[in-house]
Amino acid sequence: MKKTTICYLLILLSAAFTAIGQSITVSPSILSLQSTGVGDVGISAYRANNEGLPVTSGRVLFFINARGEAGATPNIPNARIIIAAEENFTATSRATGISFDITKPNTNIFQRAMRLSSKGFLAIGNLTPNAPLQFENTISNRKIVMVEQADNDHEFTGFGVGGGIRYQIPNTTEAHIFYAGASASSSNELMRIQGNGNVGIGTMSPTDAKLHIASVGNALHVEGGIKVSGSSPAALRLEANANVFSMPIPTTSANAQTDLIFVTRATGIAGGTSTSYYAKWDGAVWEIRREDNETITAGTNINVLVIKQ
Repeated sequence: MKKTTICYLLILLSAAFTAIGQSITVSPSILSLQSTGVGDVGISAYRANNEGLPVTSGRVLFFINARGEAGATPNIPNARIIIAAEENFTATSRATGISFDITKPNTNIFQRAMRLSSKGFLAIGNLTPNAPLQFENTISNRKIVMVEQADNDHEFTGFGVGGGIRYQIPNTTEAHIFYAGASASSSNELMRIQGNGNVGIGTMSPTDAKLHIASVGNALHVEGGIKVSGSSPAALRLEANANVFSMPIPTTSANAQTDLIFVTRATGIAGGTSTSYYAKWDGAVWEIRREDNETITAGTNINVLVIKQ
């Protein structure tokens, strides 16, 4: 009880000195507040403008400064917590916010690190939070780190910003995995993107294709067209530059006897619009021929679709 009384006395003295613009030093340097009763323990601060007028927006209600001795360094805080008014106070409106200032490495000037606004919004490195959680407006690979493999901008699991939202995994052996809750004790995997870029839907091992879909029902439903391009396309157009008996399909597109080849007439001047074509495997390559085994006339264009099994 004696110790508690002394602590309360120090607080009262501190408040009295502060009220007249003075300060008080407490020694030893650790101030302990204790209570054995049912009441709360804390520090209470009161602020009014001159002559007891209501507090105006921006006025500091309470602050805590901390500094360390550094020789000739000016007597400035190294860190502080500030509680300030965020509007002109009235009997029914008294918005306040809390700011946290720190001193970063290799500097001697403290700066705003975090701020909790009167809306309950938290800003990290940003002075004005406009959302429940807001970061400073900088482009960085590392904005949120959930698991760190190494202290760099690439070997971590988390989020960043760079040309859009960046979702990072630390290496090529891990995967981006999406789940949906199945019960109170389990989740179902919906889709994964492997570290090598392969996408699996309904499968945990999309190893043999860039897109691997495993489904009991319809695996793919497309409304609209499908465009295929690249140096080894699955859909391509062949043109007869001269009169030929057959037109080979490049092995970069069709190279196995198990490939499925779909052939349609596109444009051209020979054979008429009713001419039909088919694909034949000659033991080494696929080639296009006319159904009537006649010559394919120069200028004929044929569309081909290759599906791998």
